Amino acid sequence: MANVVTTNPWILDTPGGGDIAPIAGQDLRISSVRWVRDSNVTAVDNVVVQDAAGVVKYEDRPMMVPGVAVPLAQETDFYPPLFMKGFKLTTLSQVAGTAKLYVYLDLGG
Repeated sequence: MANVVTTNPWILDTPGGGDIAPIAGQDLRISSVRWVRDSNVTAVDNVVVQDAAGVVKYEDRPMMVPGVAVPLAQETDFYPPLFMKGFKLTTLSQVAGTAKLYVYLDLGG
């Protein structure tokens, strides 16, 4: 699958260094993100989102606690919405399996 940015939420599974907003450098308001892994979560799995200028706006990795199951999905809500100019998914990794990042845009204006 390739990144889908024509729906809300965006469904992202392919990281890269370039701006993936439908219009490069576009002003965005993000209400939440949901990071989903299919299985086998490890401590080195991570996700990093940057704006067009390369500033890290969101970063997460699973919290590993011995003897405690790690959820396959982690959701972060932003209130007020996270403002970004441009959007780069620079890292989306899962050692074993696949990962997706769902990006929910705040379209309230």
